[in-house]
Amino acid sequence: MPDLYSVRRYLSLNIGLSVLLLLPATFITPIQAQSSSNLNFVRTDLKVQGLGPRGILAKDLNGDEIPDLVVANLGTYLLYQSQTLDVFFGKGDGTFTLAQSLPVGDGNQPYGMASADLRGIERLDVIVPNKDGKTVSIFLAKEDGTFEEPKAIAANDAWAVSAGDINGDGIPDLAVANFDSYAITILIGIGDGNFLPPFVIPATQGMQPRAVEFGDFNNDGRTDLVVPSDTANGRVAIFQNTGTKDSPSFAAPRVINVGQLTGAAVVYDLNNDGKMDIATSSAYSNNIAIVFGNGDGSFASPVSYWTGDIWPFGMTLTDFNGDGNPDLVLAGVKGVTCGVLLGDGRGVFSSPYHFQIQGPSRWNAAADFNLDGKMDIAAGNYTVTGSFESEPSKFFNTVSIMLNRTNFQQQRPAAFRVNCGGSALTTARGVSFSADGNFDGGAVITTDAPIEGAENQQLYQSARQGNFTYTARVAPGRPYTVKLFFAEQSAKVGKKRTFTISLNGKTVIKNFNLLKRTQPNRAYKIVRHNVWADQSGQIRLEFSGKKGGAICSGISIF
Repeated sequence: MPDLYSVRRYLSLNIGLSVLLLLPATFITPIQAQSSSNLNFVRTDLKVQGLGPRGILAKDLNGDEIPDLVVANLGTYLLYQSQTLDVFFGKGDGTFTLAQSLPVGDGNQPYGMASADLRGIERLDVIVPNKDGKTVSIFLAKEDGTFEEPKAIAANDAWAVSAGDINGDGIPDLAVANFDSYAITILIGIGDGNFLPPFVIPATQGMQPRAVEFGDFNNDGRTDLVVPSDTANGRVAIFQNTGTKDSPSFAAPRVINVGQLTGAAVVYDLNNDGKMDIATSSAYSNNIAIVFGNGDGSFASPVSYWTGDIWPFGMTLTDFNGDGNPDLVLAGVKGVTCGVLLGDGRGVFSSPYHFQIQGPSRWNAAADFNLDGKMDIAAGNYTVTGSFESEPSKFFNTVSIMLNRTNFQQQRPAAFRVNCGGSALTTARGVSFSADGNFDGGAVITTDAPIEGAENQQLYQSARQGNFTYTARVAPGRPYTVKLFFAEQSAKVGKKRTFTISLNGKTVIKNFNLLKRTQPNRAYKIVRHNVWADQSGQIRLEFSGKKGGAICSGISIF
């Protein structure tokens, strides 16, 4: 059994770890369990191919509904050569297999990452900013969850990148933080993995952008920008989106003082009032700041919380203790700790709980890596300064995996799966779907015809058709992936059928015709990431259509 040791608030414990490096895609021993009165994690360390993870994502890449990891690493010679993008497929038990390691490009210095379906083919592509290469590297996804060799897009000194729909055309765009040039570069996507020529927004007021996030702060349906400034008088700037589909633009920023050396931000309705809020982390002042939105583009004065002396940087928002309220996990640049602040659903956060990782960290991610219904942490370990040749002990080529062992009883399941119009089934991958239920409206249609490209015939040979709603009841306080399964059974009806899909009242697919994407009796999927349940834990899917109505064969929310 692993040893347990206490973790006190405000204190990062300096416990020496003996480290044994194993083969790539395996874990480093020993396992350390870390606990407090409210949280408990068991840590292992995953070896990466590069030297010092500088960005990390946790997403399902290969479609098996198990979280995978993507890690951007520094190189091995003066930090500038042999830099890699590592892809690890999750096994569903908290361990991983190295699937691919691709070069990022010598001299680029990757910082952070983003993911988006840049081509509309229901696979996640990865975007890596390259500070010194003055580009972003686009890694287009292949069908098996690995990636093609990267292509470079000019983006000035790219310190961070986020993906979102800036001009409202349904195609992901990119916003790139340019620290050295005091600006934000906007790249408008055209739907095939390429972008229009970049345009630049000055950051103004001496602000050096360290990151970019998205949110709608005045409820006009357009995506605004949130830009933390990495300077001594740390600020966050909010750029209101004033553009159109054909002419994207932003108003002069609203600037809010939040702390010293502000490096990251997250956007969410933290106090459940229906208005988007902002949380920022500031390293030099060791605080997070909560900035409540008023829903009209204005904000209340920030409320700060001490993080302990960890120099907080990257942040991830999710529920770690099962109370249905999102919590914050912070990457600590100083020391060897990550910090967790528990949220109460009203925008108030606890004092920090600290947990030891292997080295200093700038970025983290969270997902349920062992499929036990509890959210786990992945933190990239790296050094802040130094030369590998003269100080190799400062460098860590690992990601700390913190499996959540907190003792709580989940009030709602952490997944919802239903075979629309059909009976219960289990796929060859071991994923179980319940019989049709939790719906309102529509009618059942079935076929005996074989469905081309289907991993499970039974899932696609039944469907609900018409205007209908499914209501999933899941654990609140955490993001989900929503996967929808389709097979058009009638070429005649399908030719005319168009339908719209909404998630919790927000349209995500509009005037969709399945046969414009595929053929009759052929499997097709639509995937949406980072979908949050409402405060009560409901995700409501509404299907409405014309000339035959909508159609859906299966729903998986995980």
